[in-house]
Amino acid sequence: MSNWRLEAACRGMDVNLFFADDNRREQPCATVKALCGSCPVASECLAEAVSDGETMGIRAGTTYAQRRRERYAMGMNVRKPTEHGTYAGYRAHQKAGSIPCDPCKTAGGKYLREWRLQRSGFGKA
Repeated sequence: MSNWRLEAACRGMDVNLFFADDNRREQPCATVKALCGSCPVASECLAEAVSDGETMGIRAGTTYAQRRRERYAMGMNVRKPTEHGTYAGYRAHQKAGSIPCDPCKTAGGKYLREWRLQRSGFGKA
């Protein structure tokens, strides 16, 4: 852990506030962004989030979309995160050497079944 984290305004807070789900997104985002606005080490936090390509949550009062634009403006490689529940998500799990989540596993199985049917000549043309 870097020393700047010891001075962070969010130190010791519930991390779930920074990763709010869609159903309760507005209020936690406003609360977290206000907290980040008063943080003495927000610039260090943002620099780390941008350089690491952090794709989730609020960091230094910014969303992933805002950090992505920042990376693009800096000429850094900008890659959209892979969507789960797709064959691309299934392949991303495989490339990372991780066990696919259920939605990706389902999508991967469906794609492969259809692909095999087409190759066998019995599937749709």
